[in-house]
This record gives sequence, structure tokens and C-alpha cells, in this order.
Amino acid sequence: MIIFNTVINFMESLLFVWFIADFFDFKDNKNKFIVISALLQFSILEVSQFINYYGIFLSFISIFLLIVLIYIFTKYVTFKHIYVILVQNALLMIYIIISVYICDLFTFKDTYIIECILCKILQLFGNIIMLKYKNKLAVTLEITKWKVVIVFEIILFILLYSMFYRTLFSDNSAFFFELNEILLLILCIMFMYIVNLINEEHREKMQLIKDKQREEFQRQKYYAISNVKNEIEALDHRLFYTVFKIEEYLKKQDYESIDKIIDYYKNQVLKHKLVIDTGNHIFDTLYSVKINEMVMTGIDISNIVLINKNQFYDDLGLINFIQRTLDFFRECKYLKIDISEENGFVLFKLIYRDGIVNLDELKMFLDENPWLPVMYNLDDCQIRGIRISFKMEQDDD
Repeated sequence: MIIFNTVINFMESLLFVWFIADFFDFKDNKNKFIVISALLQFSILEVSQFINYYGIFLSFISIFLLIVLIYIFTKYVTFKHIYVILVQNALLMIYIIISVYICDLFTFKDTYIIECILCKILQLFGNIIMLKYKNKLAVTLEITKWKVVIVFEIILFILLYSMFYRTLFSDNSAFFFELNEILLLILCIMFMYIVNLINEEHREKMQLIKDKQREEFQRQKYYAISNVKNEIEALDHRLFYTVFKIEEYLKKQDYESIDKIIDYYKNQVLKHKLVIDTGNHIFDTLYSVKINEMVMTGIDISNIVLINKNQFYDDLGLINFIQRTLDFFRECKYLKIDISEENGFVLFKLIYRDGIVNLDELKMFLDENPWLPVMYNLDDCQIRGIRISFKMEQDDD
């Protein structure tokens, strides 16, 4: 039996240390860490067995020793190191309880041996499962700020150990009941403190989100003003050119040409009154400027926009995408634009006549545009038009 206990203690130490080394991906001196840690853990178990002590301090000594060894080999200890070690110790006790319960269901000649072997099998499979899903335990909390969680986990570990100890050894003394009550009270107080820490983290996160939203709004506002400024400068340039031409015709006394220019711009001014009013102010302004600019170049545009108010439309990436798409139709004489919503998607349909559109370049632009993913159909575009759609983000307001 002594040899059997020695083998079981060695297997327990080796499985525990192997799990820690694999879980944290020890690259340098991994084998050395496993050998040294396993031997030290094994020595502690042998000494405790020799003096017949299986109390809670045995687990504390084992945990403390493992943390020290991790620090020696890696030069640092994180919250995740401590957390995983505590969880693994708690699981080890659960394996013992499960083994005892299973053996109680059956009548074995050597119950103790079966319990020990079954416990090690559970530990092995538990390690394999934990390693397979270790990414789910990606804890990145800072020890300096979240050390209270470590203390909370340690107290919870003591509480569990106390309950398991009473279960295993049928010890119903008043000491364990009083200890459990005190620990539960401490845990309740610490839990409220942890909730307060989480609330502070949430407030900081929300403030950061608001700051980023404010910066994004200022950026979009700046670009919107810049776009309007550019359009005004372009209009000034066209007006200067028109006045220059009128001045030339006046010198030549070519009043007929002057009348033609005036009539042309009268018509353009009438068309220029086109205003899109969907309640999305940035979209309405920049889209109207773009449409009027195309009208001023002589394109006959039929425009239908049926969209709801949503901050999604005021995003400059979306507006820039629409403006850049319309640029492909500058050589057309007639263009029908239809923008609508359907089942959470924005439908952008373009029908053109009497003009050339480079469909290859348009397709490349739609595939590679950096603003938003789109779906499109260019089949039979001369007859059915060009159909583009993209998912609309919902307004949180």
C-alpha cells in the first residue's frame, strides 16, 4: 500500500504540474519546470502522508510553492496564473468527491484503490478538457486593481474545501459550521465591493465610448464643412467663368450668346432648387450638392429617395460611397436614381441612358470600396439598371 500511495501521489503531482505548464505554454525550460515542480509537489504530499496531515494548509503550501516556481521560471505572475491554480485545486477536490460517490454506489473489495485510480483518471480527462477550452479562460485582469477577486477566490476555495472536508470525513463539528458562516459573510461583503469595481469599469468604458463618439462627430462635422466649402469654391469658379464669358460677349456685342447663357443658367437655377429632405441633415446637404453639381453639367436626373431618419445615413463613409458611385455616370445624358429601404437593407438603383459607364471599373470599385460591404447586380444593366444593396445599421437613439 505504501508503494501504491507513492505512485498515486507522484501521478497527482505530475498531472497537476503538466497541466499548468501546458496551459500557460511554457516554451523555455518547460521540461525542467515540470520535473522540479512535480518532485517538490510530490515531496510535500509524501511528507503530509508521513505525518498523517491532510488539512487545508497542505493545499495552501502546494499553491504557494507553485506560484513561486512560476515566478522563478517566467519572472512574472499574473492574475490568470493564480486564478487557474485555484480552479485546478478546486477541481481536484471535486474529482475526489465524485470518486467517493461512485465507489459508494458499488461494492468493491479494495474501495480505496478504486477511488484513487478513478480520481486520477478524472484528473487526466479534466486536464485534457481544460486544455482544449483554455481560450475560454482568457483572464486579463490586472492584479493591482483586481486583487480583491483573488482574495474572493481564495476564500471561496477555503469554503469549498471546508465543505468537502466535512463530506469526506463526516466531520460535523461546530467549528466548520461557524467557519462557513463567517466565510459566507465575508464573501457577501466582498461581492458587493467587486460589483462596485465592475460599475466603475463600466462607467469608464461608457465615458470612453462617448469621447470616441464625440471625436467621430467632430471629424464628420469637419469633413462635412470641408465638402460644402469645396462645392462653394467650385460654384464660385463656375460663376467667375460665366461672368468672364458674358464680359467677352458684351465686348463683341454678341447679345444673342448672352441671352443663351442667361436662359441656360435660369433653367439650371430652377433645377438647382432640388432639395432632398429626409431628416438626415448631413446626407441631405451633401447628396443635394452632388445631384445639383451633376445637373449643372447637363445631366437630366430623375431622383427618388424614400428613406427614414437614421444616423446611419449621416455617416461620411456612406455618403462618400454614394458620391463616388455617381461619378461613374458623369458621361450619361439621363440618370434615374432610386434609393429606398427594404427589410433592413438600403436599395440603391441606377438607370442610365445615352452614355458610357465603365462597368469593369465600377465593379472593381464596388468590390474594393473601404467604406462598407455591398451586394450588387450588373446583369442587363442597360435594361434593368444597376442594383446595389447594403445592410443598414439600426439607429440606437
